[in-house]
Amino acid sequence: MNNLANLTLSHEDKIKLNQQRRDQILHFLALVDWTTADNLTMILGVNHIKYTRRLLDSMVKDGLISKSKFACSTGYRIVYFITVNALSDLGYEPKKLRSPQISQQNFIHCELVQRLQIIASKNNFEWITERILIKHRSYKSYPDGLLVIRDEFKISIELQRNRYSLEALKNKIAKCLADCLSGKFNRVLFVCADNLNSEVMRKALFSVSVLKGKNHQDIHFKDEYKSFFEFINFDEFQDYLQKLI
Repeated sequence: MNNLANLTLSHEDKIKLNQQRRDQILHFLALVDWTTADNLTMILGVNHIKYTRRLLDSMVKDGLISKSKFACSTGYRIVYFITVNALSDLGYEPKKLRSPQISQQNFIHCELVQRLQIIASKNNFEWITERILIKHRSYKSYPDGLLVIRDEFKISIELQRNRYSLEALKNKIAKCLADCLSGKFNRVLFVCADNLNSEVMRKALFSVSVLKGKNHQDIHFKDEYKSFFEFINFDEFQDYLQKLI
């Protein structure tokens, strides 16, 4: 529901909508370490980020969330994370709550991954976060997210913003392939953004012919293995999901 539609709501309905949006924010923050007002605006489906910021400030005053500054080359960004008490009230298990201690490039990467997660959620797909995957310690590649489609069919999501070096690319392919062959997931989707497009990524991966196995033995990267990999640009993710429905 957008901001214009809010004008026709009764006072009681506005209170109910406000609470629903607070709940949306809290449940998302329970799944991630932190997020931005831009991403939360996507979640709420509102037209103006100023509305989101006002709502977030009210939640900070109520002790539900905290906010801090993240320094970047253009100044700083405001990030938000859930408080311990709010996390407990929602019934989630405890986790370390802190502002991001990462580089600016990793910050941008994480923010974009969250947007993919939000788009998937809005299309009613289950998304398993990287943090949960790392906790299980059963993967070699540890994707940015795992998209669950149906009947346990899973797609590994790899957001890529820059070109790999040849050795780094081979290493990544080998780990993803090992997870595919061991049944951890059925497909690998490279979502390309910023300095990289999907065609460049596809050509780079398909140019690889030999990988190194666990014991440094040569593995022929045959067409059968290459068929596990797909490539799209970031703005094509919504259309990609629609084709899966």
